[in-house]
Amino acid sequence: LGLAGAAADVAASVLVEGEQVPVAHMQQRKELLTCYLLWMFAGLTGAHHFYMERLVHGTLCFWTLNFLFMGFFIDALVMPVYLRVANRGKADFATGDGTGLRILMRLPLTVVLICAVISLTFIGVPRGLRSWGVVDADQLGAKTSQNPYDLLGLPHGADALAVEAAYQERSARFVGQRRCDAECRAQLADLKQAYKYAKDRPWAKGRGARARKGCKGPRCGLKPSSGDEASVDPWQDL
Repeated sequence: LGLAGAAADVAASVLVEGEQVPVAHMQQRKELLTCYLLWMFAGLTGAHHFYMERLVHGTLCFWTLNFLFMGFFIDALVMPVYLRVANRGKADFATGDGTGLRILMRLPLTVVLICAVISLTFIGVPRGLRSWGVVDADQLGAKTSQNPYDLLGLPHGADALAVEAAYQERSARFVGQRRCDAECRAQLADLKQAYKYAKDRPWAKGRGARARKGCKGPRCGLKPSSGDEASVDPWQDL
């Protein structure tokens, strides 16, 4: 029995640099069939990349739906290349049950870094370009002569109630004029474009709804009447 057990131990291990290493402790090879099955059923979340321990690539796929579906089809073509690289590479360590502890340890940091990059791209870069005077995304979106929030005299990200109040205040300057010439009409059109753009921002609607929910006045929660709507835009017929 002792000899049989020793023979079994030798059969379950391989010689690596002069030492017997148990097979269970070695890095397991990835299978192409498994890669394609994961790609077929969970390819948009990058499951096949996580299987091959391509941590960064898999996390990017997860947060971008595999690069907005384009990467999904590209992966099908280059999957054999990914597999050869994964099987040829040397892992930091491998465990007997084949779990990727390296992925579990690095995944939180990778997610934080990717979230930071996304926030910088969609929030920090537009604000930086606007502050440097390079490109004003709000002005381009509103199609106004200047930043729509500057036209209304509001900080960026104001809620819908503040936008409406600012629009009423700014447009009231033109109400007393007996005649609105071409310049007056251009200013009003510019102001109206800024009002429409600012009030339709997602954060403006959300904050406006919360502000109305906390309102204690007698008219809170009521839909505006026709007279109220007219008071919002005194030049709506222009």
